[in-house]
Amino acid sequence: MFSRESSAKNSIGPNRFRAFRGMRPSGLPPWRFYCSRRDGDKSELKVKSEKCKIKEFIMDKKQEKSSKEENEKKERHDELAKVFTENPLSKIEKPAKRTRLFFAVVLFALFFGIAGGILGELAVNYWLLTGAVNLPWFNKLRLDQYLPTKEIIVSKRESVTVAQDAMVSETVKKLGESQAVFFNKFSADEKSAHIYNETRRAVQGIILTNDGWMAAPLSGLAGKPSEYFGLDSRGESFNIKKIIPDRFLGIAYLETDAQNVQPANFADLEKISSGSLAAINDSFKQSVRLAGIDSMSFNQKAPEEFSDKISRFMALDSDLPQNFFGSGVAVLSGELAGIVLDDDSVLRIDFVKSRLKEAIDEGKIEQGFLGVSGISLKSFLEKPLLERKGILVGSLDPKGTGIAAKSPAAKAGLRDGDILLSIDNEEFNGINGLAEIMADYRKGDEVEIKYLRSGKERTVKIKLDALPIK
Repeated sequence: MFSRESSAKNSIGPNRFRAFRGMRPSGLPPWRFYCSRRDGDKSELKVKSEKCKIKEFIMDKKQEKSSKEENEKKERHDELAKVFTENPLSKIEKPAKRTRLFFAVVLFALFFGIAGGILGELAVNYWLLTGAVNLPWFNKLRLDQYLPTKEIIVSKRESVTVAQDAMVSETVKKLGESQAVFFNKFSADEKSAHIYNETRRAVQGIILTNDGWMAAPLSGLAGKPSEYFGLDSRGESFNIKKIIPDRFLGIAYLETDAQNVQPANFADLEKISSGSLAAINDSFKQSVRLAGIDSMSFNQKAPEEFSDKISRFMALDSDLPQNFFGSGVAVLSGELAGIVLDDDSVLRIDFVKSRLKEAIDEGKIEQGFLGVSGISLKSFLEKPLLERKGILVGSLDPKGTGIAAKSPAAKAGLRDGDILLSIDNEEFNGINGLAEIMADYRKGDEVEIKYLRSGKERTVKIKLDALPIK
């Protein structure tokens, strides 16, 4: 039976069959198919013919351009192929590598650029803030006026100086509040007893507790309590109820009737180093002196050592006049480090503080009395360093002796020429002096002393007496 599909497939092929049915054969562009059709009237065919010519012209140009680009691409490919054929890869010159020297130069330039910027900023800050550059126009630049008001900067041409005026002022204020001045009473009449002036001043002292316990140099309070009165920083007078002498330290603990007074804050002496700045205040004349701390433990009598009076003091870089005796020595934190005893003796505050409770509770200080003095072997330079331990009993005075008459040491048989090694196994090593070890002992205590005599080590136990008043 006749089939249209099979007939078309077998006779005219698929594209011819599609054309026969009025359909666009595959592979023929739409515009070509459109232009190949001849349906429509004459006017339509004329317009259609013009459109097809324009479209055909455009498409020919595009095909010509595409063909040109393809030819150029093929030519470049052929040229590259020719280059690689005539010149193998091993013969082609490679771009020059950047050497290590180049990178080293870059790194050095970067480093020195940053360092120069930092140093330049520091230099400018130093010159502008301190006036170190001695140029009239340069010194007019005052950067301190732009700084925060809480920052205190002192500009000096001579040296870089950190301003301490505010700290000193605050320290002196705290020190003045914790000090009192003692006067000799003008008369026994209570109404006129508290009249005072500079000629009636005995000494000044420091306030230890807010209920009126104070301390002052013993040398300024040789009389009875009723012969003196005190004046605090508020201008209020008070009476002295009791004077408790401590002859070992050279101070007197005072019980007064002053109330609600401002006590001193005690400094941690381990945090204070040589070179620290300290303030000393004359509370009556309202004068202040600044001094540097040369040493926290200086033996003024070196190389001599004494068992019955303190020998190691704080050392300041300048002597003090009498009107400063009894003043506290305060570091710039406002804390008390010591008390001035005389022109070159400043007693460390830890000694004062350690015996205050005993004075309050017992009403007396009964320091143990041994009766020995000697010379530290640290001063004998002909001996090897490790052998310079101990104290040679004796005196620098050719007519003197190192054993006090009728003292516990004399009764125990100690004599000049003995070398003391330790007291209760605490050695004399140059840091611990004889007095500093004996400071903790009281009347009636027994101590064990090791010493050398004629090269042999010996031991003796000694019971201490009370320190004589003389």
